[in-house]
Amino acid sequence: MSASDDSSLFANTKRFRAAVALFNGLDGAKFPLVLARILGGLGGAKGERVFSEAEEAQLRELLGLDEAALADLLGACAFVFEQAAYGPTAPERLRVELAGAGVEGAPADAFAAVWQEEGAAFVARLKERAVLAPQHLQAVDWQLCVRTADSCGGRAQQPHCVLQLDLRAPAPAASADDGAGDAHVLMQLGVPELERLLHKLDAVQGQLDAVQGS
Repeated sequence: MSASDDSSLFANTKRFRAAVALFNGLDGAKFPLVLARILGGLGGAKGERVFSEAEEAQLRELLGLDEAALADLLGACAFVFEQAAYGPTAPERLRVELAGAGVEGAPADAFAAVWQEEGAAFVARLKERAVLAPQHLQAVDWQLCVRTADSCGGRAQQPHCVLQLDLRAPAPAASADDGAGDAHVLMQLGVPELERLLHKLDAVQGQLDAVQGS
């Protein structure tokens, strides 16, 4: 990996390259509206969806995407904005970074324009939710679930994953109760949420690789 790759905002992963192809294939007139809605909904209450199930169905029809492709798109857009907030990143730099990753002019400009308008509010929301005393991850357990739902006489499978995170907060040195700070967090993640998590993990891995290789 070159020095320029180490300092880039977006890791050159297979998942992000697939996201770039999605960005470049969208209608240039519709994409900015979708981006504005995504950024406006990020950084809110934990577990809150940016789009309802009905709105996602409308988006699939509007953008000509199937369920998996829409989940990839929404997760990738959120990932781009979250990466921009990490710096934080100026709109022009975001445009340049996206162009360097292969995003074409229209979608790169759309990201930059929406970030110019809404980026500061998003960063402020993230700061409000900042955790000052992070807990340590002790273990992870998961279960894949598939439920069926009736709609007009039909049945559709709706897979989701349940994650259990076992957390422990650092206990004071004088405390004799080693488990006083234990917590167990259960999360139900559908396809869009899992895609967003994978994008974030890709970003973390890329940053760790950059630090270890420097």
